[in-house]
Amino acid sequence: LTASMVDGGLPVSVSFPLHAGWEFLVLIPDFTLSTPLARSVLPEQVNRRDAIYNISHGALVLKALELGDEKLLRTAMQDRLHQDYRKKLIPDYEKIEALVRTVGAAFCLSGAGPTLLCITRNPGLEEKLAKKLDSITEHHWQMLPLHVEFEGAHVLKAE
Repeated sequence: LTASMVDGGLPVSVSFPLHAGWEFLVLIPDFTLSTPLARSVLPEQVNRRDAIYNISHGALVLKALELGDEKLLRTAMQDRLHQDYRKKLIPDYEKIEALVRTVGAAFCLSGAGPTLLCITRNPGLEEKLAKKLDSITEHHWQMLPLHVEFEGAHVLKAE
């Protein structure tokens, strides 16, 4: 897990430890959502309390991912800056969120959406969701498990 930014034109990147037990699953819908549209629903200004809320929660997300603490992760991934605005643009969002929460996984938009991210330490998340997902949604959602690469990029063969 890394966090990166540009400072004075130079890249800055730091690594964070990630507990080995996490499973990551993205749900990709059969429709698109343009980034300009997703940005257009956001307010021009944010409330200071909401900004502080998200900053503190962001720090807790990192710690939860390090510790493997699923309860902390579910709490820390709560958002006040963009998800409530953007979820209205994503059909099935609330139905999927409710389903994911019943199996105990953490849940959020991936970027601006419409892809959704689920994180859990409980094995079999994909199978649990597959049993009910199509029956509660209007659209088809492809489930794609993500593999965590703990070593990052490395050279396999040099010529």
